[in-house]
Amino acid sequence: MDKRCLPLDCIGPARRWRLAAFVALLAAALVPAWAAPGDRPASALIEIRYWDWTKTPKRDDYQMAALRLAMEKTRPDWGDYRLLRVAKPLSTPRARAEVFRGELVNVHVAPWRPIETELDKLNENNLRVNVGLFGGTFGCRSLLIRTEDREAFRRIKSLDQLRQRQGGIGRAWVDGRVMRDNAMPVVDSADVGSLLSMLAGGRFDYLPMSMLEVDTLFQEHHLSGSALMASPDVMLYYPLPMIAYVSPTEPALAKRLDQGLRRARADGSLARLTAEHFKDEIDRFKAQAPRVLTLQHPGLPAELAGEPAMCQAGTARGKR
Repeated sequence: MDKRCLPLDCIGPARRWRLAAFVALLAAALVPAWAAPGDRPASALIEIRYWDWTKTPKRDDYQMAALRLAMEKTRPDWGDYRLLRVAKPLSTPRARAEVFRGELVNVHVAPWRPIETELDKLNENNLRVNVGLFGGTFGCRSLLIRTEDREAFRRIKSLDQLRQRQGGIGRAWVDGRVMRDNAMPVVDSADVGSLLSMLAGGRFDYLPMSMLEVDTLFQEHHLSGSALMASPDVMLYYPLPMIAYVSPTEPALAKRLDQGLRRARADGSLARLTAEHFKDEIDRFKAQAPRVLTLQHPGLPAELAGEPAMCQAGTARGKR
């Protein structure tokens, strides 16, 4: 080979043709198909692979329905899609990592959280779709208590009175930070099963859980007829938006979900979906009309902090 020739000049015609074909394929693969809906190839089909952790079937059914609603709202702009539900009992850190990788799953739904918390050092590096799938209603927190303490909780009319009681919380839950920021004394544990045992054993006095999840919790842990109950007289509210986290390998999907959820929120269809899916829980709340004590959620983005929660309307709020 002549050492003075340029690299491409030194390659034979057949090898040069193969190299050109490879470069063309590589260039096509790198075209940013997510740049704008109209620029996407007609053959490109956006696919959601949603992570279902298998422990909250009713909530996961709803979250799937909300994602489907968002995709339908954007069908005229983006076209067809595929929605898959991947049921796999992963730990939260593993699920985040899998979403980040974007192969097994590419979407999970979880509370909005700071990039890193004191008790949760694994950064949530996935793309955030800052529209609450439940509006603000997921932050309406029923208080699980010991049945023998019902009368004592019936008399609680303010946050200062509730502060005389100790709450329980999951160790890496966003709720723990909210409770501590509001000077609410809490103890924590690794999982819900341990927390229920600790509550029954008198280690703390109440466990705040979303009013939308209490029925599932009682079924899963066989609590009906047990020494625990949800207080019908008092509950907490703090903004706790549940948002979609999308793999950074899927920016077009994140953009489409953001557009679709905002449209569904604006035209009221997202709120109607929540009301239909959780009709029994919402009807029970309205019938019981519990006193609602409100906590602040420092650091929550303004666009999420203002999302309405049905437990705020027409109820008395406690004073700090």
